[in-house]
Amino acid sequence: MRARAGMPGVRRVASFHGNLTTPLPAKAGEVRAREMVFHGAEDQRVGSVPDFQQEMRTAGVDWQFVTHGGAVPSFTVKAAGNDKSSGMGYDEKAGLRSWAMLGSFAAACLVD
Repeated sequence: MRARAGMPGVRRVASFHGNLTTPLPAKAGEVRAREMVFHGAEDQRVGSVPDFQQEMRTAGVDWQFVTHGGAVPSFTVKAAGNDKSSGMGYDEKAGLRSWAMLGSFAAACLVD
């Protein structure tokens, strides 16, 4: 996530089923953006969730982490199909909930 680099002008960052690992971890006081991560609980490809969360705590980032139970990678992508046994698949509930939460998160940019 580029927000970890403290890019000026970046106020909000959202990640959907993204990779949580990075060669350049966030450092205290450098991250200006608020971060929201949407994650499928069955997604084992993204790196360590506890390590990412600890990195955010240590760096003092304003962050939220949403885990969708039963969701696999591509849970927001209808074209991924519904066969979760393939390791990727659309999850209607997780997808709709994520997009709704993203709308609220983005709307907050207008007031703060």
